[in-house]
Order: sequence, then structure tokens, then C-alpha cells
Amino acid sequence: MSHNIFKEVPHNLLASLLNKTDEFAFGNVIAGRGGPFGASVGVYNKREDRYQDISGLQANAVLAKGIGSAHAESEALSSEIIERLEKFLSNNKSDENYVIMSSSGESCVACFSKEEIVSQYLVGKGLLSRGRFIVTYGATYEDTATIAKFNDLKYLEEFQKGYGQGSIPIVDGTKIEINDDVKRNFSLSASHGRRSAIVSMPNMIQHEQTDCRAISPLELAEARALRSACEAQKERGIDTPWNLREALLYTMLPPSQVGSLVMSEALWCNIGKIITYWQSDFDQYEELIFQEGALVSNDQSYTDCAHRPYDTSEESLVRTFHLPNGFKNLAQHAWREKLNAMSDTSSVLYNGKPAP
Repeated sequence: MSHNIFKEVPHNLLASLLNKTDEFAFGNVIAGRGGPFGASVGVYNKREDRYQDISGLQANAVLAKGIGSAHAESEALSSEIIERLEKFLSNNKSDENYVIMSSSGESCVACFSKEEIVSQYLVGKGLLSRGRFIVTYGATYEDTATIAKFNDLKYLEEFQKGYGQGSIPIVDGTKIEINDDVKRNFSLSASHGRRSAIVSMPNMIQHEQTDCRAISPLELAEARALRSACEAQKERGIDTPWNLREALLYTMLPPSQVGSLVMSEALWCNIGKIITYWQSDFDQYEELIFQEGALVSNDQSYTDCAHRPYDTSEESLVRTFHLPNGFKNLAQHAWREKLNAMSDTSSVLYNGKPAP
């Protein structure tokens, strides 16, 4: 496939960045910190033919953090790195700037969603032109499944079934009996101008978090609550802390507004149901923003993420390109050797919710 992106960003730069992520991921595997995936984020200025690294090399941190979606791309879009990226673009404004996300493996829908939200955030602030957020990757879903034994494609297939048609039911909490504490906590959050989310574990332990998008556009209440529950299991020494064992996710969203990031994070955590709870009196609080991205509605974002692997249009907020030529995929082959030496791989193969 011929990539018109090479007319905008040099092939040798993109290829070099991609191979560096693979080499870094290889070291990550050897060190036992996580899976065979690496990523980086930087800014390329076409007019000046200059690349500025922003994130440094980042790698998958699922095993280290116990969070199923702590993928390399997610690590490269941490709140600190997004802040550095925003600051650099603010201080170096140009319509010739491109944000380059290099990822050794094809992004899952959770990472698609994060890339989409960050792109919308930057475009909405006037810091980046539309179509200038570029994602390149080396290993495809098929490569990753065959070599590294991860099946990330199943999460994309969940989205391609259509909104609300996947394996995690979206339940309107205003039409069923739900925990009074949940109702009370959500009403209290709303009265303080905050939107919160609660993960209720099978053992009835609850983890509540609020939106912190003043810190980062990715700090949604739901993502923070899911992360908190995983981290708590990690602290308790549970072997697979990323598996929340079909816990319930309660969220202050209307039933039609569960966005792509919330759903994909829930899939990676093995959530049983998403229960939405939006009371009519919440409408008076304008601060309770439930749209994930700055420019696109949640349902449109959901659809966009389902089609992201094939999106190279210059009108797209995020453009994705596969760069197979010269990509060695060292990390995934090293991971395969690690798996072959293990009698039980359940503690390192974190695939979230099984395909239905």
C-alpha cells in the first residue's frame, strides 16, 4: 500500500521512530515489566524538517501496574506527557506541525480512543491542524495474535457490532433498582459540579473516582475508577489484577452516551455491566460534561474508533498508517520465547474480557 503520508513526513523518520519503539519494547520484555509493545510521541515540523521528541520511549506497563489498558500508547499519553506536548505546541505554533505517535503494535480500541481524545483536545485548542495527528505501527493484530498470543482484534470487533451491541450490556439505571449509596453519591457529586463513577466489585467493595479533566483530557471518572479498582487488586497481591471479574461500573451518563474510552476500558477490565444513572435534575449542572472528546459526540467517536485501522483521510482527526517494511518485530518474538518457556501463561497473557 502506498502511503501519501510520506509526502508530508519523511519515510526514514517514521521508520526510525518505529524501530526504536520495537527495540525499547524488546528491553521491556527482557526486564519483565510488561508485554512486547513500545511507543513514543513527538512533533515533526515539515517546514523546518525538524523532529522534537516529547514522550521519550515508553513501553507496555500492564504487568508492572496491574492495569489491563496500561499499553505503550497509553503510557506515551500520560497526563505529564500531554502537558509537555501542549506546552511545546503552544510555544512553537505552526500549521506545519504534525504530532507523531509511533507504536510497535497496532493500537487497540482503548488506545484508539485516547489518541482520538488527545487529537480533539489539541485541535480544539487551536494547537494542531486537523489531519496532523499521525499514528504509525509495525505489527498488525494478526502478527500480535500469531506471534505474541494476544488477541486485540476482539475488542475492535466488539465495537464493530454497533453501539450497545457488544458483550457488555449498557443498562439504564433509572429504570432498575440500584444501590441507594450509588444514587446518593452521584447526587452529591452533581451538587458539587463533579461527575463521578463507581466500580462495585463482586465482594461489594466500591471504588469511586471523579472526572479530573482539568489535569488531562483522558482523566475521565470511569477510567479513573477502573484504574483504582485494578490498582487495589494489585496491592492485595492478586495474580491478575487487571481482571475485575465482571464487576459493575456505575456511571453518571445518559444511556446513549457511553463513549468509546469508557467501553474499551471496561472491556479490558472484564466489567460485567455498565449501569448508567443520569437524573433530569443533573441537567442544571453545566459542569457535568459527559462528552469524551472536545469536538466529536460520543456515538460518533464510537463509530470512528470501530473504523480507525483503515483511516488515512486527511480530514480525519487521527490518521493511521501501517509501516511493515523494515520492521523487525524483535519484541514480539522475544515474548514468544518467554511464553514457550512457561508452563502457565495466565499471569502474563492479559486479554481482558473473553470474546463471546
